[in-house]
Amino acid sequence: MDNEANVTMERQLSHWVSIGIVAAAALMGLVVLYHVNHYPRTDDAEIFANFIGIAPQVEGPITHLNVRDNQFVQKGQLLYEIDERPYQYKLETAISEQAALEGQIVDETRRIAALVSAVSVSRRERMWPMPNKAYNGLRPSGPTRVTICIGSSRFSPSSLLL
Repeated sequence: MDNEANVTMERQLSHWVSIGIVAAAALMGLVVLYHVNHYPRTDDAEIFANFIGIAPQVEGPITHLNVRDNQFVQKGQLLYEIDERPYQYKLETAISEQAALEGQIVDETRRIAALVSAVSVSRRERMWPMPNKAYNGLRPSGPTRVTICIGSSRFSPSSLLL
């Protein structure tokens, strides 16, 4: 009987050990499944998150950063300051170039006016070869067209009447 009791005990013990191993394996599987779902981990995965990229309307080096990582910001809040020196330089260069061009325009306008005046005087002297006192106030009877050559361009105002 001792043998039979020993065999029965061993069977019951092996039965309970088998049930315990299966239960432990099932419990461990549930723990692993929970952990994998809540804390995923891999060497070559990509994680999708709410990421908002920001870009300035102008580019340049940042001189001062007014926020920290993951800080909440409000609409209209100043986030960073960009160095203004390159843009200030470009503005001053453009203003000086504009002033130089305006000066050239004034010079060319005066030069054209002087050429028109010289042409009208020479044409008047050619058409009316009288002493100055005799033709003061007289004008040619018909319209006269004047063409002025300035460098390689031609200036020919059709409405210029003498």
